[in-house]
Amino acid sequence: MTAKAPASPEAFAYVTQQLLRQVAHDIRSPAGVVQNAIEELSQRETPEERAAMMVMANRGVRRLLRLADRLSMVAELQRGVSFDRQPGDLRNLVDTATEHALLLQGRRNVVLDRAIGDDALSLPLDARWLSAATCEVVSNALRFARSRVQVTMRPTEKSVQLVVEDDGPGFPEGFDPAGSFAPREGVQGLGLSLAMAIDVCKGHAGDLRIHRSTLPPYRAGAAGAAVTLEISR
Repeated sequence: MTAKAPASPEAFAYVTQQLLRQVAHDIRSPAGVVQNAIEELSQRETPEERAAMMVMANRGVRRLLRLADRLSMVAELQRGVSFDRQPGDLRNLVDTATEHALLLQGRRNVVLDRAIGDDALSLPLDARWLSAATCEVVSNALRFARSRVQVTMRPTEKSVQLVVEDDGPGFPEGFDPAGSFAPREGVQGLGLSLAMAIDVCKGHAGDLRIHRSTLPPYRAGAAGAAVTLEISR
């Protein structure tokens, strides 16, 4: 079963105008991590210290490769994508995508909890696109969380909801994920995650919604962000 991604001309026009200006920052950050790790390697005396630098360099390389994948996928969406939904295990897909997000954006002071069940959950899906969208949304949550991220899968009769919550600063008032590729306030970057995920959800006859997190806030009066990806059965 195939579904055509809906056109988002305003959002993609924004990408075209802003991409070159913003992409330098996205490349510079992980490239700097790799460069620093390589420079430090020659100064480290013990195998343990050198191994730690290699881990740091590998993470920087993974982030660069992820950026290349994101840009390639955005270009595909701009041209128009036919999602090829084949029977697949959504639970395994979410578990794998979450692990990938932890490799890219995992932080020592942030705990990620999963409530996705133990049994396989079969439904028609485009594994490549849905994996990428899930990884993007979870990675975003890990970036902004103060101490905790929760990933919950909620099957219903006609769809499955994947809810990703964090205890960070939340979304700005009036933020519209459908009309903006801009990053969340206070953090630089391409900010492609939500806009890309919206198209992927719609290509699966579903939708994406943002709302307040139900996690305990990191301070009084604050409310973290929550993103619900809904996929039809």
